[in-house]
Amino acid sequence: MNYKDETIKAYDIYSEDFRKKTEDYAKELNYLKEIVDEFLKNIPKCGKILDVGSGSGNYALIFKNKGYDIICIDLSKEMIKICKNKGLKAQLMDFESLKFPNNSFDGVWAYASIFHIPKRNLKSLLKRISEIMKTNGVFYLGLFYGNREGFKIDKRYNGTRRWFSLYKDK
Repeated sequence: MNYKDETIKAYDIYSEDFRKKTEDYAKELNYLKEIVDEFLKNIPKCGKILDVGSGSGNYALIFKNKGYDIICIDLSKEMIKICKNKGLKAQLMDFESLKFPNNSFDGVWAYASIFHIPKRNLKSLLKRISEIMKTNGVFYLGLFYGNREGFKIDKRYNGTRRWFSLYKDK
């Protein structure tokens, strides 16, 4: 299996576990509230936001509740179901093949998602994201710190494998 298939499999099988874990995580981390506020500060009220690799839609729900037009995309069918159950607009879509017209979004939110692709694919993804954003669009990219790339076997989830690319500040 390739990096996408393995990663999607883990999220599909353990979608409820990941939903609960990330909801708790989002509630506990105050600095993320500051990041959300800073992100939204430069997006027009009712502006259109794309949540790239939205998972269970925790941040998308915050954006929606603040009056923004939010679209979630993810490759996990189960995560898309969770988003829809929260009343979010959600589409099954590979963020490495974004199917939106250029200049579609006031903001693109990519928290803890893009690190699931190989580093060699990052440049073309960032180029495509810049194309689908409006001229004064706002982009948030949240990555994990480190210097490795490859599958991580997670014993908490019965040995499932997920792809991670970790980045240094540079």
